[in-house]
Amino acid sequence: FDEFVLELNSIETDFSIIALAETNTGPDVSSTFQIPGYYSFYQDTNPGKCKGSGVALYVRDTLNATVKWELSQVTDNLETLFISISNESGPFTIGAVYRPPSGTRTLR
Repeated sequence: FDEFVLELNSIETDFSIIALAETNTGPDVSSTFQIPGYYSFYQDTNPGKCKGSGVALYVRDTLNATVKWELSQVTDNLETLFISISNESGPFTIGAVYRPPSGTRTLR
């Protein structure tokens, strides 16, 4: 993760939001993986998997963000994490969506 942060800093762009998939970690240890200047939001990993699970959003600490749990989910077929960001023009929603390779490809 430290190499990721170093690479991110070398880009010299202040991203407002960064989405990650396959974090392989959940909220319980998210404090270990911090990016200076960002709030981190982690979704739980799929309890049946030890690898290839987990999504996270990093939001610039100048933005007011809250998790939209009613839209966020973890299933065998889909992992999502959505947040609402409030600003002068009103709230907007953004999310990270990940379908594991073992997930179903068809909708039912």
